[in-house]
Amino acid sequence: MRLGIFTVIVLAFAFPTSASAGLTVEETEKLSDRAMQHFVDEDFEAGYKLLRPNWPIPGVEIDGLINQTQQQWPLISNRFGASIGYELIKSSTAGESLRRMIYIHKFEKHFVTWVFVFYKAKDSWQINSVSFTDQILMPFSAH
Repeated sequence: MRLGIFTVIVLAFAFPTSASAGLTVEETEKLSDRAMQHFVDEDFEAGYKLLRPNWPIPGVEIDGLINQTQQQWPLISNRFGASIGYELIKSSTAGESLRRMIYIHKFEKHFVTWVFVFYKAKDSWQINSVSFTDQILMPFSAH
């Protein structure tokens, strides 16, 4: 089931905003996990607003992402069935500056992959991007 229309990505560029002091590496996973709890409950506004203090993009862009997600979600839930939870699939760090958490949002008939990317410019982490898609984004290992 490849439904590329369900891909949403927002990247952080150098916009002047009032972001918080940043996160520790441990807090990146806690924050993305808390956001996933909201997304699974279809409370996208609460999930994205939870991320806002550590995401250096204008609030109006996050509001746009909330609206876009809310508009697309009925298509997803109608096609994939009821939400049945989520699972952290992979947490990885590249070098000293990039961290990525990949979750699957589980439905009765399919899944949606959520990806949280964090960037550490100096001594703390901030959100660089959040995206969701119905496509598989990682290779599976052979057993």
